[in-house]
Amino acid sequence: MTRPSFGAHRRSHAEDAWLDALLRGARSPAIEDAGFCASVVARVASQPAVLAPAVALAALRRAESRERANTRWTIAGTLVGAFVAAAVGSHQPVGAVDPAGMLLPALALLLASTVLAWLAIYRS
Repeated sequence: MTRPSFGAHRRSHAEDAWLDALLRGARSPAIEDAGFCASVVARVASQPAVLAPAVALAALRRAESRERANTRWTIAGTLVGAFVAAAVGSHQPVGAVDPAGMLLPALALLLASTVLAWLAIYRS
């Protein structure tokens, strides 16, 4: 019967204590901020970031509208790209083995989808 071996990541805490002590000893003293942090916290606490419900609802509706438009453009780009890829790829003879011809439908799909995605992003 043999003892199970443990990798380097299963060392005990005692084996790493020397490194911990060394790092804690080399720690720099606290940085003096002359009350800067306290003043920032007080300023932030005095001005709560509350968005009016009507403004929040309007922003949510605009975001949902943009998302619906992006979804419609994505579906349209996929359908147009698939149609272009099918139209371009359907004119090859069955027995032809042309690498460029084999990649043409995929490139047409990529091009059409990219153009329509670009339009969708810049229209919204």
